[in-house]
Amino acid sequence: MLRHDQYTGALRPLAALQFLSIFRNTLFCTFFILSCAAGSTATFADISKLLLMMTLTVLLPQMIFCIPAGLLADRIPKRYTLILAAALELILMLVALWSGAEMTRLFPILAILISIRALAVPAFYSILPETFPEEDLSRANGTVGIWTYIALLAGIGTAGLMRDPFAVLLTCSSLSLLGLYAAFKVRFTIPVPVKQSLLREILSGLRDLWDRPSKLLASLGENFFLAIGTILPLLLILLQNERTGGNSNLFASGLLQTAPVIGFAVGCLLAGRFSAKKIEPGLVPFGALGVALSLFLGIQFSGPMLPFTLHLEPFPALPGIFPLGGTIFLFLAGISGGLFVIPLRTYLQQRLKPETRGMTLAIHQALSFAFSALLCWILFQSLHGTITNQPDATDPVSAHTLLLLLGLVTFLVTLFSMWALPDFALRFLIITLGNTIYKLKITGAENIPAKGPALLVSNHVSYADHIFI
Repeated sequence: MLRHDQYTGALRPLAALQFLSIFRNTLFCTFFILSCAAGSTATFADISKLLLMMTLTVLLPQMIFCIPAGLLADRIPKRYTLILAAALELILMLVALWSGAEMTRLFPILAILISIRALAVPAFYSILPETFPEEDLSRANGTVGIWTYIALLAGIGTAGLMRDPFAVLLTCSSLSLLGLYAAFKVRFTIPVPVKQSLLREILSGLRDLWDRPSKLLASLGENFFLAIGTILPLLLILLQNERTGGNSNLFASGLLQTAPVIGFAVGCLLAGRFSAKKIEPGLVPFGALGVALSLFLGIQFSGPMLPFTLHLEPFPALPGIFPLGGTIFLFLAGISGGLFVIPLRTYLQQRLKPETRGMTLAIHQALSFAFSALLCWILFQSLHGTITNQPDATDPVSAHTLLLLLGLVTFLVTLFSMWALPDFALRFLIITLGNTIYKLKITGAENIPAKGPALLVSNHVSYADHIFI
């Protein structure tokens, strides 16, 4: 376990790089969408479809570049990959700033920006287990998750307040410059030499992900939740519009979307705290159950609809309706999501073979983007009526119905996770109840090996001894 100063010194540049990259990309993408919507007479449904198509467009480059990114991450030091990606992002932003083009014509810049980010993702997530020991890895993942979702909120909020495209591009360029500085501060890690051909490395990455059911389940579980998170914002926009009879606006819907994002950041923090000095898969079934119940309750019981009006000078007043109950339940769903994802991500990072970790994480990312693209396609087809064989219908499948289906699928995933991880879930429940009812003090825990066999011999002083041991 690292000392506090060593831990913060290693984590600070990584968290800063993640925050700055996500902040910039979210700001650029959100302002691009708002610029396209503001320059047309599109209806609310048209804007929703624009958001959906943008999501699909953003996912495709990341699916294409995942495998090359994995090869890159396993062959050169990951710090160099992060520096290279940050430098390319800065050059790209400066080109966009110099071009002076209208924001609606910068879609190629956005696509290239997302592609560069895709090249850096496997290197970023595979450098974490190389930088932090297992005792610190859950906490590090939780902290990175917190800053990721703070950056999402900051990017969306900043895009909504800015009106000048030049100011947006200048801000993105400044964030890219700071990101390059943070990348240079990332600590150097020595990669395990790769002595395989490209094809063999890809096959080795697949085998590493699938050789043990626990690793495959961890990958599928995280990808399932992230895919839901991809389409949830759009479904919440449509749900808010249905409930208000078409009188909603994007800002009012944004308040509803913010709740699970903030909740997820809190869940990441709690997952890091609960895991303490270990990976805690026992959180997974309870996190899945919390997501399923909170989604269902948030959809069915929106609570009192509170009217409000936002005044931001010199912009016109923005009226809206705030569903208090639904927002609370979505916040709880976000917390549960953090408890679900962080243990799975940490477990997967720690259990992968170091020599193919970058490639395996790249395959894992490709599966995630494929799941997300599939859900987006299903949603797109639902909005066009092709699923129900009603090509002339408008949105024949309501957002309420689709969210209920997501909640049902999540509940099935909960049942499966409890069946697949009964020992972990029971252990976590016993530890939680034990620390609540009893005042436990553990000494000499450092003498128990983290891996391998061990013989535990205890004095029998109570009937609860074997449970706590």
